[in-house]
Amino acid sequence: MSIRHEELLEPNGKLIHLLPGNLEGLIKYESVYDIILELLDENPGVELDIDPSFLRNLLIEKKDTIDHSIVELTVDHDKSLMLSMLFGSTFIHGLDLVLNKYITFKSKVQLQDYLHNPLQHTSEFTIIEQTVSDRTIAKLLLKLGFKLQHGILMEVEQAPIDRANPIGEGYSIDLHNWYCNCNEYQLQYTNDMKPIEISQSITLIERFLNQSESVILDPIPLCQHILAILILLYNKDKLYSRVVQI
Repeated sequence: MSIRHEELLEPNGKLIHLLPGNLEGLIKYESVYDIILELLDENPGVELDIDPSFLRNLLIEKKDTIDHSIVELTVDHDKSLMLSMLFGSTFIHGLDLVLNKYITFKSKVQLQDYLHNPLQHTSEFTIIEQTVSDRTIAKLLLKLGFKLQHGILMEVEQAPIDRANPIGEGYSIDLHNWYCNCNEYQLQYTNDMKPIEISQSITLIERFLNQSESVILDPIPLCQHILAILILLYNKDKLYSRVVQI
């Protein structure tokens, strides 16, 4: 979909015209082996029981014996950079939420049916900001069957998935009303906001706004929690397993 210059200058231009295209394909799979090497290259000063460059060389030596089919979620670097420039910390925190925090889903239909047509079914998502997936080098090594101990890379059984219920405050997201109960969202409302009509109904975001059961005000509020659920919906084939239906 082509975007006109004047559309980008609109108060909600980033949200309506730039966000959808950059959310599509944002999340991808990458081998855990490659992710570890990238982390070691990007963070040469990372604290480990072993010199990072030495660990990197050890992994390269073991390359042919490592299972490269073991994958982990990661992001498209170009799209991530663009979204970071457009939405700053809101995107950075939203991405962390959808990749690492506890997300629940409540609806009269199954999650798979909702994701197939999210506009047809009402739902409520809740995000509890407790880490359930921590992407440290040590935990990624466990996925490959290795453990660092006293500077030695030892072979161990792969780590089991921890399904323990988290404890913490939850934030409710209702896209059918374009609403979140977090402070970041609430503080964006001011007395001079006015109702806005969305001129098109092409993208998923436009359709949510057009079909909202509540009045949409200008400028349209956006918080990290709403953005996290939008990331989920635009990358549902990769992220559906991150959600627990209750």
